[in-house]
Amino acid sequence: MSIKQCTSTGIAAITLCAATQALAQQENTLELEEIVVTAQKRSQYLQDVPIAITAFDAKQIELQRINELQDYILKTPNLGFQESGNRSRAQLGIRGVTNLGGDVNVVGIYVDEFNVAPSSSSRTFDLNLFDIERIEVLRGPQGTLFGRNTLGGALNITTKLPSTEAIGGQLTAEIGSYGHAMGRGSVNLPLSDKAAIRLTGYYEEEDGFIDNNGPSGRGNDREDYGVRAGIYANPSPNWTLDGSVSVVNYQQGANNTAPNGRFLNLQLSGYVDNINALAAAVPALGIDTLPLNEVGFTPDNRDKIATDFEPSSENDTTIVTLKNEITLGDNTLTLITGYIDSSYEEVFDGDQSSRAFIESTLGSELSSISQEARLSGPFSDDGFFTVGILVSTDERENESIQLIGDDGMYFPLFAAEGIVEGVFSSSRGKFETDTYAAFGQIEWNISDSTTLALGGRYTRDEITNTSTTAGQGLGIPVPVEADDTFSDFSPSLTITYLPSESLTSYASFKRAYKPGGVRASTSGPQAFDEEIAWNYEIGLKSSWFDKRVTANAAFFYIDWQDLQVNARDALSISTQTLNAADATNFGFEIEISALVSSAFRLDLGLGYLDSEFDSFENAVDESGIDFDASGNTPPFAPEYSASIAGQYDFDIGPQISGYVRAEYVYKDDQFGDVENTMPNTRVFNGASGDYFVTDRFIPSYDLVNIRAGLDYEQFSFSLSVENATDEDYITGGRASSISLGGNLDAVGTPRTVIGRFSVNY
Repeated sequence: MSIKQCTSTGIAAITLCAATQALAQQENTLELEEIVVTAQKRSQYLQDVPIAITAFDAKQIELQRINELQDYILKTPNLGFQESGNRSRAQLGIRGVTNLGGDVNVVGIYVDEFNVAPSSSSRTFDLNLFDIERIEVLRGPQGTLFGRNTLGGALNITTKLPSTEAIGGQLTAEIGSYGHAMGRGSVNLPLSDKAAIRLTGYYEEEDGFIDNNGPSGRGNDREDYGVRAGIYANPSPNWTLDGSVSVVNYQQGANNTAPNGRFLNLQLSGYVDNINALAAAVPALGIDTLPLNEVGFTPDNRDKIATDFEPSSENDTTIVTLKNEITLGDNTLTLITGYIDSSYEEVFDGDQSSRAFIESTLGSELSSISQEARLSGPFSDDGFFTVGILVSTDERENESIQLIGDDGMYFPLFAAEGIVEGVFSSSRGKFETDTYAAFGQIEWNISDSTTLALGGRYTRDEITNTSTTAGQGLGIPVPVEADDTFSDFSPSLTITYLPSESLTSYASFKRAYKPGGVRASTSGPQAFDEEIAWNYEIGLKSSWFDKRVTANAAFFYIDWQDLQVNARDALSISTQTLNAADATNFGFEIEISALVSSAFRLDLGLGYLDSEFDSFENAVDESGIDFDASGNTPPFAPEYSASIAGQYDFDIGPQISGYVRAEYVYKDDQFGDVENTMPNTRVFNGASGDYFVTDRFIPSYDLVNIRAGLDYEQFSFSLSVENATDEDYITGGRASSISLGGNLDAVGTPRTVIGRFSVNY
């Protein structure tokens, strides 16, 4: 209806018509905010980048209370995730590609372009996310521009930079369920029109939701704090630099685990069956049969444990980054320097009971330093290039000690086998990797609508492994050293076609590699080869209805070759790694965002994954028995993953605005081992009875989060209900040394209510 049409219909109709037109004009100006990403080592709009990316900007991170890895992993299609009850012991799978063995990560985690988790046993997967500008999840191999740790993909995290514009900052406080309390503050301080600093700090504590009924009484309480100092400077018109130093400390009592009452085959065929057979044969001994049921087992028990001493873990991490950008005519020289130092120590009850029997200690030290230099810019009116080199050194030390104590009941049975009180076993390992890489990519506009990108990376990894194992009956420990060198060239080819300004389509072919390694053993060096993934992908990114709707889709096929698999158990520490399998992963991701109206936004994500071992004839189960795993599904590869979020914004008067938001996420079943063990399907037939064998299967689960908030000038208040339906779910599992109560299930956090108050200045 036009104004001319309105003029002949009376005052009331004219008023209604004018209001309708004003709303229509407002609707026509609505559009989704475009997110800038750096997935190709330069700033680009997400919709223009020919990579499958899920991105969260600073506004979304704040709105959705994204504080840790799980908060955004669950909302990303085709990402598998498991933990063993501690944020320092997480494991990821992207499009079904995950770590089954070896020493190097298949998922790169980058903070300000520096790789903070180069090792598969790094305890730096899940650092607290504070003062973050953007999180990008890049799915599929990223071997050309990111390198060796990106066989499955990369997590690209960017912190907030200092600004020379004005003094400002934010203060935030939270309080909630289970004694949760958090305080966080940041301040931006311009020093001149050419320099600024940004200071940020936080402190968080929580009593935890698990009660310890044993003598120690310590549950899964945690304490977490960190500080970051950032600097920005523009010393000359052609030179800018920014850098930061961050220090994070994370402490936790018990893990987020509960006993499941089930044992590994090795435990059942050893001490469990013997103890129970003796208890049945000689009842006068008064020996309690296993598993000890002191607090109940999952799924009935998800919040109680019993230990005889205080379990604890602590992770200290320092990260230093420095970025220099120097303009050289039309080109830019970028220098990225990064350093990380991280230490982790955990003490836990190896027997998982109130008996003083087994105490286990784990420790690790990680240090890494890298220097990257790259030159980028146009090489013609129709072309853009990036070339660079990287040099890095990673050093990692691991230590594991198990102590035997005299519990007064079971110890005599072990003493009869020659086991004495004190150190039962200890192992130490040192791993060093020196990496040298050269990479490059050219992008050429072969027509007004078509771009061809061709790239590749050459990498050389020099690896040294030293290990020492000691224990009762093993003799005098002797350090054993082994070394090897691996090299690789990973190419990439991408064709991008833009049929219109609102549509980006692409087809890509990429290769990435995970270096091989070498195990030091008393029988001599045991080398294993590199692991390779070829990724074939077609994608479509589109905007509709004047940018009020974006719809992105990607279809992929991954040829995963020479998988590195630990010889005894693909998810536990082992002394041998084999190149044992080939796998095929294919599927798709669809992500849609829509401004349904000026007040309502809807976001949807769906992932489908079909992952299968094509050939895995020499798989080895946790008992050391060979079997054929061909046709099985790799661990951490959920078939379906989905998320949906709806947000309604409203105004209360001229100065107060508010919102209500609901989020739903779904993760399908995930296997936790290459055997594809289903719950309650494996039975051990022993002399003392039949027992279900523990599994590492992660059942499907869905979670609902509800959020609401109000904003008044520079003040804001929000209320979040996480896991609003109080879903009981499992996030992984863990086997303990000589468990008396069965092994452990990592349990998800129950319903929590969090209130947050913030002030911006």
